[in-house]
Amino acid sequence: MRIIILGVPHVPTTDPTIFSRNDVFPFSEQVWNLCKLFYQRGHEVIHLGVPGSNPPCTENIDVVPLKMWQEYFGSLSVLRLYGIKPNQFPLYTQEFVNNVKRIIKEKAPEPLSTIILANWGGDHEIACRDLNQFIVEPGIGYVGVWAPYRVYSSYAWMHLQLGRANLINGDQWYHVVIPNLSILTFSVPLSLL
Repeated sequence: MRIIILGVPHVPTTDPTIFSRNDVFPFSEQVWNLCKLFYQRGHEVIHLGVPGSNPPCTENIDVVPLKMWQEYFGSLSVLRLYGIKPNQFPLYTQEFVNNVKRIIKEKAPEPLSTIILANWGGDHEIACRDLNQFIVEPGIGYVGVWAPYRVYSSYAWMHLQLGRANLINGDQWYHVVIPNLSILTFSVPLSLL
């Protein structure tokens, strides 16, 4: 199975175990864990991310030039990255979105041949519009969900989203809850799991 995993548009996907907990951006940690999980299970994993990313995968592709990434985000701390708003930097967003669309169309030209894991709102939503693939939003723990297939980090988030959308048709049956185990292992002693 071919799986394309989109990295966070402004944070490299790096091994979260080599940094202190204060230096890890949780959304890029999720991307890392997804890449590792599917790659170790023998799937073809293509990671589309920013320069400095090095997840376990079949192919790692930088979708923006290093110089451009450094200009916008290279000097920001993890805490300041939380303040990035969708489309805050339109030129950067456009570069990211255009390149992601182009690469997905090159790597997955046949309809419904690939699963695309879009771990972010805004830029990922724009990049995945009009793609004829399985688009999945994994690890939802935020507002503004958009993908047809969704994996929530908790039942609370799923119920919140379904309640807000007032879904009474059958669409929600493609939604599931799978807790992010990597977060649990740092906050709950392993002996309790």
